[in-house]
Amino acid sequence: MSFYNQIPTDQNKNPKRRLPMRNWINFYVFCLLLVTAGCGPDGFNPSGNVDDEQIAVNVEHAEADMVAVLSWTTEEPMSSRVEFTDDMEDGGTYHWKWYIEDEELTTDHEVKVIGMVPEATYYLRGISEDEEGRIESAPYFFETPAPPMDIRAELTASDPDQSQDGWWLASVASDTKSSIIRPVIFNEDGEIVWWFDPYDGAEGYMSYETTYQDGLVLYGGSIPQGERPVAVNLAGETVWEGVFSQPTDIIDHGTLHHTMYWTEEGDIAGLAINFAGNVISDVVFRVDPDATKLEDGSTEKYPVQDVADYVLDMGPYVDYDNGFFNNGVSFSKDSVYYYHHQGDALVKVNQDNEYVWTAGGTYGEFELINGGWPQKAHGMEVTEEDTILFFDNGGPDINGEFNTRAVKIQFDENDMTAEIVWQFPEPSSAAKEEMQTPCGGDADQLPNGNVLVATGIDNAGFPHRIFEVTEDHEIVREVTLTGEDIFGVYAVQLIPNLLQEIEIE
Repeated sequence: MSFYNQIPTDQNKNPKRRLPMRNWINFYVFCLLLVTAGCGPDGFNPSGNVDDEQIAVNVEHAEADMVAVLSWTTEEPMSSRVEFTDDMEDGGTYHWKWYIEDEELTTDHEVKVIGMVPEATYYLRGISEDEEGRIESAPYFFETPAPPMDIRAELTASDPDQSQDGWWLASVASDTKSSIIRPVIFNEDGEIVWWFDPYDGAEGYMSYETTYQDGLVLYGGSIPQGERPVAVNLAGETVWEGVFSQPTDIIDHGTLHHTMYWTEEGDIAGLAINFAGNVISDVVFRVDPDATKLEDGSTEKYPVQDVADYVLDMGPYVDYDNGFFNNGVSFSKDSVYYYHHQGDALVKVNQDNEYVWTAGGTYGEFELINGGWPQKAHGMEVTEEDTILFFDNGGPDINGEFNTRAVKIQFDENDMTAEIVWQFPEPSSAAKEEMQTPCGGDADQLPNGNVLVATGIDNAGFPHRIFEVTEDHEIVREVTLTGEDIFGVYAVQLIPNLLQEIEIE
């Protein structure tokens, strides 16, 4: 577990501290802070507080193990900033390295600190500023825990000039006997800086897809039945959840499957499994997460189908009598694309549930002029209106091998032809063998034109990887995962770098 406390007297020195001069109230509070921090044993309080009348900064351990939550109050509205470091010299000299800041002026301050690596000691201080001055706390220390699984991450390739800035949020599979897939965040150095156990490591919990937007992580359970889409903040606090609670002719419970994400409009889209009539099938859902917001801004659970903008049963368009799985769905302007796993078919419909075309599979209407259609693909996204990027598991072929790849296919609806315009690895590449995976995997288009890849589950004895590759097939950033518990990486997404470096003058 994490531990946090105010630094004892002999380490609590900072010659650069400046006092605000606007009013004597802030000055008095600040003096109390300094006196309390320097009063020997009475100033050493395991809660991170001093006492109710002399509060400096309260440090709490968040539900998400790697996050520290710092809170404090000021008499006047001021900004909220936390600076932190892992570098302290003997005698109490701190070399502050990073900060997280909210410039909105308030009297009640709270900052969630993310970006620390496991099993390390950090020093943190709270700072508030306005145009007339600045007030800051004494330093506190915070010890980060070890990951809940034996997984080690190593940056095995890095070219900052060619790679996309940002962190990676991944669905990491571990503990294969109990089948657990957790959301995990890696920084630009390939280090684990955040994870979340949605059900405290409950056996059978699989969060196949996790996605990030505006400080929230969206995840959904696939097994056991009845799980639901949930959004948590970086502290691990639930801020939204939806439930498929009432059986219908389409959805009979809330087990989610493979794909879920925020659309550009802010809706939540994905796939849910339907076992009605002993036939396994998938349905597409799209919901407005704001539909059940209460007047006070809180949310309540609700049956997703009651507020669904779009729920579509895909059964009529595939050749599979005993049920089917859809492994991908992508909404694009006026169209919806989904990929049918058993039938190896891509189906396009419009938003009115009207069939447009099928590519691949038994009833495919397109001629692919080069290479082969994806087989048993998982990740899928529309990168342009006529181009789709797949994570193609590729098999198995007649030899039982998987020709796994990330592949872009461009579709020409005028003459009903399709063309592979990019793939990695190339069929003749030596990297082909290391990409083999029968399950999972993801490929995302990045803003700089590169492609972000997660290599899936059970990689035929090869290391499990997340990497960024250029159009010229050069890997410019790569994280390799090892350890007794690692079983693969199901999906990955680029997210912003959530902390800033302090410029040294």
